Amino acid sequence: MKKLISAILGVLAFGAIQADDHGSGWLVDIGEGVSQSSHLCTLKGKATLADVDKIDVKLHKWHDDNGVNITRSRLEPLFTGASTIPYDFIAVDWMTWETFGDGWDKFLTSSEGQSVFAAYNKIMDCTRVVGTIYPMFRKASARQDDQGVVTVNWCTRKDGVSQDSLIARHRTYRDGLTDDAAMQWWGIGYPSAGARKGQFPGEFYHWNTYADMKAYAKAQNNLANNEGWRGRQDYYDSYADCSGELLMTHTIVKRNQ
Repeated sequence: MKKLISAILGVLAFGAIQADDHGSGWLVDIGEGVSQSSHLCTLKGKATLADVDKIDVKLHKWHDDNGVNITRSRLEPLFTGASTIPYDFIAVDWMTWETFGDGWDKFLTSSEGQSVFAAYNKIMDCTRVVGTIYPMFRKASARQDDQGVVTVNWCTRKDGVSQDSLIARHRTYRDGLTDDAAMQWWGIGYPSAGARKGQFPGEFYHWNTYADMKAYAKAQNNLANNEGWRGRQDYYDSYADCSGELLMTHTIVKRNQ
């Protein structure tokens, strides 16, 4: 269960990688896959997130000094349940796949990088998952807001539903969204390494970022009182079986340049 949730994030942080073009500051264009690495971490002893912040400063300097263009965010459980996310926090790294490969090669062969890695290991235990997430919708405000909340919902295609049919359903929903939508960012992710079949509650996951709890509440009110539940029920009845949303706080700790 632990690894299952890791991928969902990772599981792939979707609130920080949206863009209409690379010149806008986003890592990838809408519909283009980006790597998402999730580090599911439990703090040791008396260690705190303030201790993590101090090491993050060194890591981010290493990224900048070595030309690793990355966005990093942090998730903390809010409405999840201890049995589904038995971690103190999840660190999420967003990079293009090209940067992922180049950055990890540099990190694994860098004495400074390994020193940073060792410092993290002294204060926390982490498991790691990596996958691809595809931005489907985003607002420009997501490039400025560093605090918010995220929901993650794992799903599996129903028997007889083709991948093409599912993609078409997602695109239809996306095409109906406007800037008045409650969410800031929506993406669909698929786990790759660090996960095995049966460790996740689905084949893929929906990642939704909201500017704050007020925006999240707006989305829930639309579902409950403005007929929004009909579209969701159609999706559940006809396209996919989903495990239910997990709600977490979402903090951007580093933005790509």
